[in-house]
Amino acid sequence: CSCMTHHRTLKVVCVSIEALYDIELSLCNHSRSALEQLMEIGYFPCAPVYPTLAVSLDMLELVSILFVHSAPNERAWAVTITKYLKNRGHEFSTGDSLWRWFATALVQYQVL
Repeated sequence: CSCMTHHRTLKVVCVSIEALYDIELSLCNHSRSALEQLMEIGYFPCAPVYPTLAVSLDMLELVSILFVHSAPNERAWAVTITKYLKNRGHEFSTGDSLWRWFATALVQYQVL
């Protein structure tokens, strides 16, 4: 954004089946919201304003389909994906918060 007032950068951890990485979003009064910027790149935020984590739309769709055919267990899914990514060199710095944020993002995704 070209405006210099009310400009801030928001760091968001993006989670997919393949990777875990950080991105920085540029936010100001004249730019698209964090939600719009994340959706544009295929991620759904864990919170509607100033999210700290976003989950890939592909992963949310996979989990939604899986949970139609099995008992929903967000915690088991989060532990599994955390260990899967750790084995591939990607590690969360926030302990078990993936489970909480993932569960929130999944519920909001399914509502929409």
